[in-house]
Amino acid sequence: MVFAPVIIGGLISSAISVWGPQSLNQSGHVPLFFIGFLISIIGAVVSFILNFAAIDMARDAYTNEPLDLGRSFSYATGRIGTFFVASVVAGILSITIILIPVAILMMVIVVVDETGIVDALSQSFAVLSRDLGDIIVILLVAVIGYAVLGWVPLVGGLLTSCFSLVLDLAFIDVYDHYRRGN
Repeated sequence: MVFAPVIIGGLISSAISVWGPQSLNQSGHVPLFFIGFLISIIGAVVSFILNFAAIDMARDAYTNEPLDLGRSFSYATGRIGTFFVASVVAGILSITIILIPVAILMMVIVVVDETGIVDALSQSFAVLSRDLGDIIVILLVAVIGYAVLGWVPLVGGLLTSCFSLVLDLAFIDVYDHYRRGN
């Protein structure tokens, strides 16, 4: 059940690639291009929300709370502004490459603690400074996992999305151990 948002998001992404602007534009009809563009935007927003719903469900699974896709989707929809800004900040941090773990932790902490971006960013640096060894191991597994799963034909994108959720669970675990240790 934890993987449901990721699978749904993957199916939406696949549908967009089939019925997106590029494929509809091949027909030569301008209105079809705009319909495809609209489908792409809606699909991207829904996939974005589903990504955070997946992190929420991963948190629920980790804490042995009941899993509810509708509740997690509503939660993610309700915090879409915070999640959007957090995604922009995470994107900027990821550009530096060395701050990718901070970006991932920040996204997880925003959901796990239901906190703001500044607090999550502060906590991310604190976790990184204390549990650097665990985070390096997770990142090495991530690099290898993405490299291998990305080559799988047809379902590689879906597999990497599911693998990303497993990595989020690993970061939830690291963060939980950090909180218990403080």
